[in-house]
Amino acid sequence: MGLSEEYTVSSQDLASFENSLTPLNTLSTMAGWFFLVVLLVGGLILVVLNIFNLRERKYEIGVLAAIGMKKRKIAMQFVCELFCVTLAAFLIGTTAGACLSVPVTNQLLAGQTASSQTSQEQIAGNFGKDPSQMQAPDNNGGQSMQRGGMQGSGPVSYIDSVTSATDLTVVLQLVGVGILLTIVSSLAAIVTITRYEPLKILSSRT
Repeated sequence: MGLSEEYTVSSQDLASFENSLTPLNTLSTMAGWFFLVVLLVGGLILVVLNIFNLRERKYEIGVLAAIGMKKRKIAMQFVCELFCVTLAAFLIGTTAGACLSVPVTNQLLAGQTASSQTSQEQIAGNFGKDPSQMQAPDNNGGQSMQRGGMQGSGPVSYIDSVTSATDLTVVLQLVGVGILLTIVSSLAAIVTITRYEPLKILSSRT
């Protein structure tokens, strides 16, 4: 709000709210790393599958090139096929994800909440306090704890469920990821097609 760095703003309500988001933030971080792994592995698998698919259709590529079709048009044909498959996969994946995202997220969030509660109980045990008695009124009528140089709030009411995990932003991100993976796999297909020699393909046909 324009205050200088000399000021320190603190709020018990804000601290409690931030603590309640701990399981959700942890789950979000885990989901981000899992997304990166799936993106890398999925891209690699798509490239390999497209290369094998082109090898199976090598004779078709040789015939099209032999009758005069340019390799650029042949490559665009395969790229269009990949985008059609991507569109179908996007519709199926988005529908399934929208239906399963909330129950799966709630189940994972429940596990994170239980883990956070266990961690809080262990911290309370280290201080020799009962978790239900970790609140003490301060001079301002709020609740705080000061022990061993550490200050914290009492038992936290963690967020353990969500009502929605898919929105327009998520859908647009999925579209972007799908297009990115399709472009990467398409580049591999284009490079493979441009290296094929139609006469060699037809002459090696048995």
